Amino acid sequence: MIDSGKRQSLDLANQQHQILIRGQLERIIESSVFEQSPKMKELLSFLVEQTLQGNGDRLKQFTIAIEIFDRGVDFDHQSDPIVRIQAGRVRRSLDTYYFTEGVNDALYINIPKGRYAPSFKLRSEEDLSLHQLHKRLLRIRQRASALA
Repeated sequence: MIDSGKRQSLDLANQQHQILIRGQLERIIESSVFEQSPKMKELLSFLVEQTLQGNGDRLKQFTIAIEIFDRGVDFDHQSDPIVRIQAGRVRRSLDTYYFTEGVNDALYINIPKGRYAPSFKLRSEEDLSLHQLHKRLLRIRQRASALA
């Protein structure tokens, strides 16, 4: 993602910010990017809700495997990488969403690598302008390669 470094973090204890975050989550999981993957929707929703409830620091592979992927208490993340694989897919899908349908969205939900707790930030006007520029450049490159 293009990041100008001027994103404003949201206060998770603030009721209005929670409403904004839940609204953004709904837009994301209802998007075409997530439409064919109920487990990715479920995983993203779980991660966001747990973080909003103050449990972001408790989001570990074991908990996610049991809660979302129906693994037993004998789950071993070394032999079963389901959580890492699916979290990676969600991260890539979020990137795709923000480069396509969510390019103008003011609220940015991200799951940083190495963590499962999402971060929530308001994107600045500069961020949104950079995204529009990046999207235009991609279209120009696609047209140029189609002509070649």
